[in-house]
Amino acid sequence: EVIKEKNEILDEISKSDELTQIYNRRGFQTMVQRKISHAANKGKKAFVMYADMNNLKIINDRFGHEEGDYSLKLIADILKEALDKDSIVGRFGGDEFVAFTYAADDITARSIRKDITEITRRKNEGNGKPYYVSMSVGICEFECGRDVDMDDLMDKADVDLYNEKKHKRSNVLKNENEAI
Repeated sequence: EVIKEKNEILDEISKSDELTQIYNRRGFQTMVQRKISHAANKGKKAFVMYADMNNLKIINDRFGHEEGDYSLKLIADILKEALDKDSIVGRFGGDEFVAFTYAADDITARSIRKDITEITRRKNEGNGKPYYVSMSVGICEFECGRDVDMDDLMDKADVDLYNEKKHKRSNVLKNENEAI
């Protein structure tokens, strides 16, 4: 019984990101694959998202790695807040994040982006930091089923992400008079 409990704890640890307290790559892929291939979800519309934090290197170099860590945690919080409780949010590593959510009647890729933008704006206004935390987000809509290829979905979301990156915030500093 003790060994079983310890193995369950180790399994959970191996699936979570220590810094952000969300799933890591392995945990995210395991949980999402389970949901999209479950028979009860066949045909259900869903979204997979690929998010990339903007300007992490500048924040780390200018303000220190503690501020970079703060920024990564904030990105995780923004994604969790923007999506419903049944969603899955993960950190693939570095400044890359992923998310999965079911598509309710009122949820579209556009509404998800709008929510992320609004929450990001609000958090930046209230955090007292001299820099903006922001992300670019790529979204892929699909229907759940056993034959869905997670890698293909992530590739499509990644293409959308890089199209969105073209519109990213150019200045990381809130006081634009400061030079980077």
